[in-house]
Amino acid sequence: MVVTEAFSLTGGSYNDSRYIWVYFLDADLPKIPPQGGGGVGLLLRQDILNQVGMQPSCLTVGAIAHELGHAFGLPHPPDCDSHRKLDGEPECTSMSYLGCYHFPFARYQPEERKRLLRSPAFAAIDPEASRVECSQ
Repeated sequence: MVVTEAFSLTGGSYNDSRYIWVYFLDADLPKIPPQGGGGVGLLLRQDILNQVGMQPSCLTVGAIAHELGHAFGLPHPPDCDSHRKLDGEPECTSMSYLGCYHFPFARYQPEERKRLLRSPAFAAIDPEASRVECSQ
């Protein structure tokens, strides 16, 4: 319902060939996770508060990176979702699965990174995780 209303107000849609749509919902809601997929990301009030310095955390930055990956078409690794691989395996600790819990030390897998770099929204850089500081 939230995304449907956002689409009516902005002209957004799933799988838009021109844009990736990211919405920040500033509303009191029951605890639900941020969501992403089909070219759309939905981030919530807590994500907003965390990013403007009220309660900054690496987990929030990691969660936003994870959901943006979904908005840009990255799925969870199937072997992780099905538990054929353990949570500690490289695919499962990547940003497209549990990596948000390990930000800034988690990365997208090489094939995921290549896929993201096909979009003009991304530039190929390799930031140094040691330079990132997050409050706990």
